[in-house]
Amino acid sequence: MYRNRDDLQELVKMLSKGEKRYFVNFFKGYDPSQPTPLFLQLYALMEKGESELPKVFSADSPQALTTTKRRLYRHILKSLRSLHDDTSIDMVIQNQLSEIEILYRLGLPEQGMFLLNKTYQLARTHEKFGLVLQILEWEKRLNIVMDTPSRPTAEIVAEEKAVLGMYGQVMELESLFSHAKELKKQYGFVMGTMREKLETETIHAPGMPTAKACLSDKATYYYNFIHALYYWMVFDHRKAYDYSRQLLTSKVKVVLPSDYIDGIFEHITSSVCVASFDDALAGINLGAAYVEEQKLNQSHAFMLRMFAYQGTYQMIIYNYMGDREKLLETISDTEGKLKLYESVLPFETKQVITGNLMNAYMGIGDLAKADVIWEGMFNRHSQTVRRDIYADLHLFRLFSLLQSKTYELLPSTAGAALRYFRRFDDAKTVFEVELPIALILSKERDYHKPALLGELMEQISAIVSRFIAGVKGVNGFQEHYSRYLIWSEAILKEEAYHLTAARWYKKFKKHMASVKGKA
Repeated sequence: MYRNRDDLQELVKMLSKGEKRYFVNFFKGYDPSQPTPLFLQLYALMEKGESELPKVFSADSPQALTTTKRRLYRHILKSLRSLHDDTSIDMVIQNQLSEIEILYRLGLPEQGMFLLNKTYQLARTHEKFGLVLQILEWEKRLNIVMDTPSRPTAEIVAEEKAVLGMYGQVMELESLFSHAKELKKQYGFVMGTMREKLETETIHAPGMPTAKACLSDKATYYYNFIHALYYWMVFDHRKAYDYSRQLLTSKVKVVLPSDYIDGIFEHITSSVCVASFDDALAGINLGAAYVEEQKLNQSHAFMLRMFAYQGTYQMIIYNYMGDREKLLETISDTEGKLKLYESVLPFETKQVITGNLMNAYMGIGDLAKADVIWEGMFNRHSQTVRRDIYADLHLFRLFSLLQSKTYELLPSTAGAALRYFRRFDDAKTVFEVELPIALILSKERDYHKPALLGELMEQISAIVSRFIAGVKGVNGFQEHYSRYLIWSEAILKEEAYHLTAARWYKKFKKHMASVKGKA
């Protein structure tokens, strides 16, 4: 594979001031009486930003410039390796392995073995199984030339087999984990026969060990993650939360940064599902800090995901808390970033964020703005909008009409919702909340009568409450539908949604505290 002709320019551009200074000092050892090496001349030229290259690069050979660029690229990387030789465990271990080989070639195997023992402990502690195998191979090589071997070869071979077992288990779990993520992406929540399929292919798959049989922290991490995904998909959010919480322990940072940030995101999701909002907000902050720490912010994909999680869940959380001030700030921040990332955001992600913006505007009392967003989403062809989102648009509209007292539009709007829901064979199970509510509101009634409106809102609240009560492990809360309980009360009391939400949240926190106290 050939290097891109802009690679050198991009590399120089990304160097920090400290890295540039180190590079120059790193190669100051050249004889000052001799001409400055061409690669340093080229570097100085690039630093000045000059576009015209001096003739010296083409005087001797047309290949001179190309050769000089390659040499400069290699030397920059060499200086960076020297500067950053202890910035990650992988680099430290790799450098120590190089030093072990150097000592071996110098005929100093005892010194090599001393360093090898330190390297071995480091690799085992951080579960770098591939590197552990390299270290064990070097132990065998050093033992060949040492007067007193570190231990019998049979012991080393036995350990290699054990390490391979741990390595193999992690790879098997990583494979199951990848499959579980694909199933979540494909199906979201599952029930019935699909749940059985999910169970067979994840938590009861042939390669899935028991928790006690996990041979390493990495294995335990993926075990917990797979179970968190499974229980989230089958609506057992309390168990999903219990498993996802274990993904944040410090020991599991031995996994890939991408998988660790996924674990943070999964816990944010699970926390919101059980209304553990403080945990979710802490997870958002942890995720942002980890992205910065691991330099994941250089990846557009990670930045987009961080934005999606942060914006979406902060809007959901502050809406339930009734924190109008923070909700306003989040709306402003989310809208700004949505414009910035609009062209690169996946369509489905954009739908989710936009839908939550609509709910957020409702939460701060700006129904007019919420309706504008609703129109923009609803007027798309229903096949281009995710089914659960499109169904919620129907329900949102009905509540919006109730709040604005536009009662004359209720029957026709509810009728349109019913026609949409009934298009699906599984309507009664999938639209367990939406369908009966639309049925109630499809009839011509005099909603101006307080007693009648109160009776209908109680019926609607009962439908939502029954559904939430039937969802396992959520303690009287459901991320999507509890909002409609709050909204129902706000409509009845004719007060701002955020005031009702703040009162609900205060009451719910007391309820959760009492549940924990009894546990």
